[in-house]
Amino acid sequence: MKNMTRLYLKNTLGAVLLWLCASGFSLAAGSSGQYELDSLLQQMIRNNPAVLKAQQSLVQADEQMQLVQSALRPMVTGGASYTRVGPISKFDLPGIGEAELNPADNISAGINYEQTLYDFGRTGKLVAVEQARKLLLNESIEQLQEQLSLKLINSYFQVVFLQNAIEINDEEMATLQEHKQTVTKKLDAGTSTKYELLSTQVRISKLKSKRVDLEALRTKELAVLSTLVGLDFDSQVKFPEELSQLLVQAELGQALEQAFANSDQIKIAKEQENIASLQANAIHAQVNPSISALATVGVKNGFEPDIQEIRPNFTVGVGVQVPIYSASKTKHQLALQQAKQEELRYATESAKQGVKQEVIQSIEDLKAAKLKIEQVEMQFEQANEGYRLAEVSFRSGTITNLDLLDASTNLEDSKLELIKTKIDYLLAGYQLKHATGEKLYQ
Repeated sequence: MKNMTRLYLKNTLGAVLLWLCASGFSLAAGSSGQYELDSLLQQMIRNNPAVLKAQQSLVQADEQMQLVQSALRPMVTGGASYTRVGPISKFDLPGIGEAELNPADNISAGINYEQTLYDFGRTGKLVAVEQARKLLLNESIEQLQEQLSLKLINSYFQVVFLQNAIEINDEEMATLQEHKQTVTKKLDAGTSTKYELLSTQVRISKLKSKRVDLEALRTKELAVLSTLVGLDFDSQVKFPEELSQLLVQAELGQALEQAFANSDQIKIAKEQENIASLQANAIHAQVNPSISALATVGVKNGFEPDIQEIRPNFTVGVGVQVPIYSASKTKHQLALQQAKQEELRYATESAKQGVKQEVIQSIEDLKAAKLKIEQVEMQFEQANEGYRLAEVSFRSGTITNLDLLDASTNLEDSKLELIKTKIDYLLAGYQLKHATGEKLYQ
């Protein structure tokens, strides 16, 4: 009965953890709110200059699309001219007088309309290229956001680790100061030695130096975090210290399937390959003919019988343009594009191999971190029990003050190592999410 209950609880806990994983669990708990990880990731997406710059490139892509599509849109222009010519053609008519064939002052004004009626897919294929380029740009922006998110996550947990390390340092310092007072009293009573006092003072000095280093590292990491997020963090800022439990599906086959379907790196490689194919189609289409219409309406002089009179006029026409000979230019362009397609096909395969390697490494790091957590938790329990026994022995006088300090140091080191190992596990989980194409910033 007891085994069945234990099995039931184990399965229930596993189901809950899997549900948390599937629902996009939050890896940063705590009550600080403003400085929780999810909030910082959203702030980064809104504020980071690199992201904003990349997003502005989408505006350029839209304008480039409109520019290509304008090839099929009408163009209307207006113009006017005055020309003085001489000599003019004239002759004498017997009994009538002098007659002019054209005026000396030539005046013309009009509105011109020109439009490509049909180009047999030339513009359409160029538009398809621009649409694919915009899609590639979107994928590149998502990849940039993912890379920055991963960098922010590493920086965030580094700050959390240093924050905990400083607090543990302060706890150890308080313990040493208390022991220093105890040793001083015992030295005055003649039950201790000056060596014990000096050893305690040396440890206090080392702890002070270590705290200076920890504060410097924390300040540097806060500067990195500030640059990524676009917020200013002062030296007193606090981040949540609670590290939530994390369970990631580490089955290799499923992880690889998800990665090949969702990885930004693979999507970008495939889209580049697609663009190269569309560009080849566009090159093929450049030899297609085009049909255009032209119309002009306006006023001018020079019409008989009164060549000086300014009169309305118009012209309407349809034209066909057919490429005949390009000196093998199209042939060489196609050959160059085919070589580029082949290169990009290999680039896609290389991207898949890189993603596969990243997934395998992340899974192994995750498994190793999980095993290490179990070992370090055991070490922490042993260190905690060792310190408890050392306190009892010290009070009974069977060990010295230095032995008790050693036990205290072992306990603080184990506590810090446990925090570091749990953070390593979280980072490995995030790395696996990144490798499989899950969005870290959502």
